[in-house]
Order: sequence, then C-alpha cells, then structure tokens
Amino acid sequence: MQRNAFTYLSLTGMALCLVLSLPVRAAEQSRSNVLLIVCDDLNDYVTGYNGHPQARTPHLERLAETGVSFTRAYTNNPICAPSRSSFLTGIYPHTSKNHHFDKWYRNPVLKNSRTLMAHFKQNGYHVTGSGKLMHHGRPEEWTEFKHKADYGPFWHRDGKRLAHPDVPEPYASIGCVDGSYGALEDIPSPENRAKGEGWIYGKWGKKPDPLKVNSADDRDPTPDERNAAWAAATIGQLAQADSDKPFFLGVGFIRPHTPLVVPRKYFDLFPLKDVKLPVRKEGDKEDTGLEKVMHDKVKGPIYFRMLQESYGGTLEGLRAFTQAYLASIAAVDDCIGQVLDALNKSRFRDNTIVVVTSDHGWNMGEKDWVFKMSLWEESCRVPLIIRAPGVARQGSKAGHPVSLVDLYPTLVDLCRLQGDTRKNDEGAQLDGHSMRPFLEDPENGTWDGPDAALSMVHSGGEYTKIAEMQHFSVRSRDFRYIRYNNGFEELYDHRDDSYEWDNLAGKPEFEPVRKALREELNAMTGLEVGIIPPREPTPLEKGEVLAFTFEDFELADDTSTWPAANRSTITRNRSQVIDGRASLLMRSSGSPWNTISFKTIGVPPGMTCNVRFNCQAVETREKGFFYYLLAQGKVKSKLVKVPLKKGERKTVTGTLTNDQKICLPLVIGFAQGGTYVIDNLEVKRK
Repeated sequence: MQRNAFTYLSLTGMALCLVLSLPVRAAEQSRSNVLLIVCDDLNDYVTGYNGHPQARTPHLERLAETGVSFTRAYTNNPICAPSRSSFLTGIYPHTSKNHHFDKWYRNPVLKNSRTLMAHFKQNGYHVTGSGKLMHHGRPEEWTEFKHKADYGPFWHRDGKRLAHPDVPEPYASIGCVDGSYGALEDIPSPENRAKGEGWIYGKWGKKPDPLKVNSADDRDPTPDERNAAWAAATIGQLAQADSDKPFFLGVGFIRPHTPLVVPRKYFDLFPLKDVKLPVRKEGDKEDTGLEKVMHDKVKGPIYFRMLQESYGGTLEGLRAFTQAYLASIAAVDDCIGQVLDALNKSRFRDNTIVVVTSDHGWNMGEKDWVFKMSLWEESCRVPLIIRAPGVARQGSKAGHPVSLVDLYPTLVDLCRLQGDTRKNDEGAQLDGHSMRPFLEDPENGTWDGPDAALSMVHSGGEYTKIAEMQHFSVRSRDFRYIRYNNGFEELYDHRDDSYEWDNLAGKPEFEPVRKALREELNAMTGLEVGIIPPREPTPLEKGEVLAFTFEDFELADDTSTWPAANRSTITRNRSQVIDGRASLLMRSSGSPWNTISFKTIGVPPGMTCNVRFNCQAVETREKGFFYYLLAQGKVKSKLVKVPLKKGERKTVTGTLTNDQKICLPLVIGFAQGGTYVIDNLEVKRK
C-alpha cells in the first residue's frame, strides 16, 4: 500500500507538472519566428517600386505577393553605420547623437539600450545570424553568429587589394571597394596574371583568403552566396531539431554595395547597349544646398566627376555603373530567393515573420551625385516588405510614410515581446512606432506615429555631437522638406515632381507647406534644426598670433578635443601626440575623397588669418593619384598643395577667410597615404 501510494503521488505530481507546463509550451509554440534580411545600398530598383524599369527581382516580387510592401519607407540616416545602429536599436541618431561612424557600443545611449537581437534573446528566442547586420558587429549580441561582413571579391595583386581589372582610370584609383565593378569571370587568363594575382575574399588583414574563379561553373561562392547557403541550411537544421523554441534569424547581404562584382550571368541580363540611364536633369543641383555645407572631399560629386573622366562623358560612365548595380541587385535577389525557398519548404512557413529591407538607398547620378548620404529621395527611400502570417494583408501596398526606426517596435508588437528595451536608465526608449495597423489595413490603417518620415545626414566638423546642427529631412505623403544646418531649405512636391527637380522652398504659394513641414521637423526631433548655436569666440586682435606646440596636451581615447590655454581647442580626429616632442602625428590611409585631417582653432565670421606650420613626411605610400599636404578652410581659402617625399620637411603657409555666419575651424589635411609630423603651428589675424 505504501508503494502504491508513493506511485500514485509520483504520477499525480508528474501530471500536475505537465499540466502546469502546457501553457508555457503552448505559448512558446505560438510565438512567431522572425527572418530579417537586410541588403546594403539597395535603393528602389526593386520590382513594384518604379525605381528602374529594367530591375529584375522576381523573388522579392513573390515575397511582396504574400505580404505588405511599404512604398514610402525611408532610412533615418542614409549611410551604413548610423543607419544600422539606429534601426537595430530602435533609436533615432539625433536621440543617441550617434550621427556617423562612431562605434554604437561605445555610445553612452546605445550601449545602455538593447539591440533588437539582444531583446529577442532576452525573450527566450534562439538568435542566430550571419553577414552584415550591424556595421560594427558584436557576436555577443547573438546566440550564435557565423560570418562577419565581407565586402569581397577584391582583386589582389602584389600584396594590394585593387579594383576590378576592367575599371578604367581614374575611377579605379578609388580602390577595391567603391572603385570596383564588373563581372566575376571577366579577368585576365591565368597565363597573363602575375604570381598570386586573382580574387580574394574581403577579409582584412595581412594574409588574404583566395576566392577561386576558374570558370562560371568552377568557382568558390561569393560572400553573399555563402551567407545565403548558410541561412538556408540553418533553416533546415532548425526544422529538423526537436525543439519548439522560436528563432530570430538575421541575414545581411552586402550587394548592391560596392564592389559591384557578381557573376557574368547577371551582367548578361542587362546588355550594356540596352541599359536605360537613370532619369536625371542637367543643372538640377543648382537650386540645392548639400554641396554648400559639405567639405570638398565628399564622395557623391567626386564619384560623379570621376565617372565622367573615366569614360569621357557623363552618360557612358553612368551606363556602365548602372549595369553593374542592376546586375548586383539581380544577384542578391537570387540569394534572397534561396533563403525564402528554404523557409517556404520548411514547417516554419506559416509561423515566421519575414522582413526584407535595406539600410539606405543610392543616388545614381541625380543632381550630379553618385553615392548615398544625401537627403534626396534616391538615398533615403528603401524597399520594405513585411510578411506576417495571419496579420498582413497579402499582396497589398501601404503608402503612409514610415521609417526604419519603426521596425523594432513592429517586431516587438507582432512577437509580443516583454520587458524594457533599455538596460538601465542611461538607455533610451524606442523612438519608432508599430506598423501593425498598416499590415492589417494598408490603405486606411491609423497609427500613433507621425505623418512624415525623418532622415538626417551628418554635418561633421566641430558640430559632430550637436544634434540640431546636423542636416535633416522629413518626407510626408506628398512633400519632401530638407533643412541644412546653415538654414538653407529645399521643398519638393512629389505629386507632380517625383524626381525632385524643382525646389519650391522660396515660392510664396508654398510658404504654408514649408512652414508646416519645418514645424513637423522640429516637433519630431525636439530641436530647432538649423539654428546656429550661440557662441562667442574670442576675436583675435589685429596682428595677434595663436601658436600651438601640442606638448602640453594629454591623449585620451574617449576625448575628441584638447583644450588649449589660449582660448581655442584642437580636434584630434584620429591623430596622436608623440611623447616628449612638440608635434602631432598624423596617419593617413590616403584616398581622393577622405583626407585625414585635424581641426585647429575656430575662426570667427569676418576674419582672415595667415597660417604657417612645419611638416615632415615620416612615411609615404603611393596610391596612384595626386598627393599633397593641404591647409584649408571651408570658404575662400587658398589651398596650399605641397608634395612631400619620405623624410622631407617643409614649411607650409596659407590663408583662410571666413565669410560664413558661423565660426569655422581651420583644417589641415593629408590626401597622400602615409605618416606625418607637424609642429610650430601659427595662426595670425591679418
């Protein structure tokens, strides 16, 4: 009887435990899985988005038939690092002040906020990923992570990573990433190559990993193909596992980010002679304000001019680049299709939310700009397709403006995640809003979010951390409004000007719209955007000299400026003080678009200064383009181009006149790759 009683109690206890566990198991089974696919630099050249008539993305088109396409979806910052750190934390760049390429996990706000991946992991999900998701990746955010971001293939010769062999000069001099495009198989035959010459993966470091390409049928996978195969295999493994634990699977594809190198079969889809040029208008940039507030090494106009120079004219250069861009999109669409096919054939098909998007778009010559990082439609608009079984109205389009910062709260809502998205009070609440209402009712859904989508571009310089001094845009259903930090405005009516050719900001009949959108911008940011912060720089007396020797300054990794005793600051900007010497060490990788530089004194409005300093070239590296030492101001400065050889020391002089309404820094920069020591800097008011 005792044994029977014990058995009875044991069975009763087991049954009770089983009953108590059923709701947990049922809840776990009912939670949706998530497949997040992020492309890089993919604008609206996607079937159904009317970006380019020849775009071929059949797999994305089929996905759209099972979900909702957001036709007015926008990035919050049209360049890689800040866009990703924003939408994968759900926090606007101006909230965190992570405006550009600073590492997000060192940002005071973002490091105290949970990433999307970490929040899913906190809610019991198996979180796995591969490829480029965060620009600055941290594997600890994931349960497991496979491949780091790989921008390859790169052409490799004589120990250097180079552009595709077919790219003409001077465009090829840009380098192995932005200066490279062409078919994977269009390379010199083995007998015409130097020893060790060929394709390599995009691993950075001393020893490259070869990427074998003998023929179209005998080659190694590209990084994107490798990630697609991994994701498809991972879905199969999860489907076979005896587990009901929900998963979050992130896949980051590089293409169509440069280098635009994909197999020849994708180029063959777009014969060069038949490629339709992007719609553009000569002189369209004349009523815009971006180049007026950007430094003269900004990539957009430089890449445009270099394409012109490389092909002897605008049209043929754009045609070749557009062909490579379209081919890269077709290639990444096949990679996406491989992952979607694996999902659709698995037991997860009807219980997995699928999101496909891009970190930002790309300007293809519009307004003489070939790059991202503009506030115009081409850079800011992104494809966004969401399939949410049981929620999303299949095959529908939602036209309300949304932005990528809305993705995080949408997935929290759809997956019923619990808990604070902040790690502590130093973090920030989510800035976005759930897009569920537009998934349920794409045409008439109402939500608690704004009527416009917000984007910003980093202004750089001394205003790097000042939120109101960045450049901003809001995109409503019918209009785009841009305000730069010098107060210049652009306004475009998309009802009859989808290419943003006519800036209406100064037209009286559009004054109510301009004013309303400016108020919308200020309300969304909580800032007075474009209002110069009050500052009273101490003016130099006539003939007075500010001299810097650098020897009294301390170097700290977490500071960007050195306070100087004589009323100014020096911005370090990747430089380093040499112990025991009154000098400043500058290391430059060398590039025609991104000079290494440091900012010295703030020059008040209306001041003209003479500049003098010494410079020695410790090391120089040839990059195939003109090199010089550069002393420059933002406006009306006499550029002093001083070629330097290794070991050579010269005295450099120049003049800066500031006719702006704001205080400007004096900039000394180096376009030649190498290491330089400067000292005995003097700035004297004329």
